[in-house]
Amino acid sequence: MMPVMDGYSLVKLFRESGQQLPILMMTAKSQFESLEEAFELGVDDYLVKPIILSELVLRIKALLRRVKLEHEQELQLANCKLQYQSLALTDLKTSRIEQLPPKEFYVLYKLLSTPQKIFTRLDLLDDIWGMEEDYDERVVDACIKRIRQKCKDYQDFDIITIRGLGYKGQINHGQTS
Repeated sequence: MMPVMDGYSLVKLFRESGQQLPILMMTAKSQFESLEEAFELGVDDYLVKPIILSELVLRIKALLRRVKLEHEQELQLANCKLQYQSLALTDLKTSRIEQLPPKEFYVLYKLLSTPQKIFTRLDLLDDIWGMEEDYDERVVDACIKRIRQKCKDYQDFDIITIRGLGYKGQINHGQTS
C-alpha cells in the first residue's frame, strides 16, 4: 500500500507527464483485471507478491537491457545505417530504405551493436520478446532467417550462426561511427 495515492494513479500521473522510464509494478493484486489495467496505464512489467527475489532481479535486468537498446538511436556502418526510431535499414550508396518489422529490427540492431558477442536464443528471447510470454526458442531462428533473406544484398554485415550456442553479428567493412 502506498501512503498518498495508489500505484495505478502514480503510473498514470508518471506517463501523463511524458516520462518513459520503465515501470515494474509489484502488487498483491493477482486478478487479470488489475494486470490489464496496469499495462493499459503504461507499466512495462507486473509482479504479484509474494515475489521471488531472483525473479525480480531477472526482470529488472531485462527491462534495463531493453531501455539501453532503445536509447542507442543509430548504428552506422560503412555503407548502411540502422535507425532505431524508424526501424529502418538504409543503404547509403543507393538510398534504399528497408523497413523491418519491430522484432526483426531489434534482433538485427542488437547483434550488430555488439559484434562478435554471441547471443543465445534465450538471450534474444528475453531481451527482444520479453519474459512475459512463453515463446519457443525456434521463434528466434525463424526471425534470423527472415532477416537474412531481407538483408542478403547488404555487404557490411553478416549474422553468423554459432552451432549449439546462438548467433553473433559480424561487421565486414569496419564501423564508421
